[in-house]
Amino acid sequence: MAEDACGNIGYGYSTYYVSDWTAPTFDYVAESMTIECDEEVPAADYVVSDNCSTVEVTVYEMPYAYECFEVIERAYIATDACGNTSYAYQTITIVDTTAPVFNAYEMEINLPCDNYEGVFVTANDNCNEVNISYTDEFVSGGCAGRIIRTYTASDVCQNAATTQQIMTLVDEVAPVAAYVPADQIVECGQGYEMGSAEFTDNC
Repeated sequence: MAEDACGNIGYGYSTYYVSDWTAPTFDYVAESMTIECDEEVPAADYVVSDNCSTVEVTVYEMPYAYECFEVIERAYIATDACGNTSYAYQTITIVDTTAPVFNAYEMEINLPCDNYEGVFVTANDNCNEVNISYTDEFVSGGCAGRIIRTYTASDVCQNAATTQQIMTLVDEVAPVAAYVPADQIVECGQGYEMGSAEFTDNC
């Protein structure tokens, strides 16, 4: 508005357009991390701001599964009211580095000398199935001897634990006649042959 010396007033007009071309800003995004397979995957964590308007944040997750680990690619997409968009990313790697754990078991056991094969312990793993194998060392002692059995419990990620168990082999089965000479009838004073019997044993 302007006024001259005679009191006449003039008016002029201007139009201002306010626009927003600035994308939102991620002030904080959780860092990429590695966690154990039995840990809880943390929730999406971020702080976002914008110069003019409210912001809508969408989080997308893309999981990739492998034999021994899993990867979660997490994308944060922030969009303001004017459609300006910014992105942030986070990678979560899930691994298994924990060996199986043997459950309580008897340290020394007795087994038949002809039937001692097998697994007599159990084990648990935090995430995967457990395979138990063993090797035997035969040592002296007892009627049928003793065995020191070393167990190895492993998971698919090659985490392993070992333990030992002592087995005393017992033999409580008597020998069994496999062959007995036939009965004979001889005259008194005549000679006779002494046959040999054959026996078998379980151990």
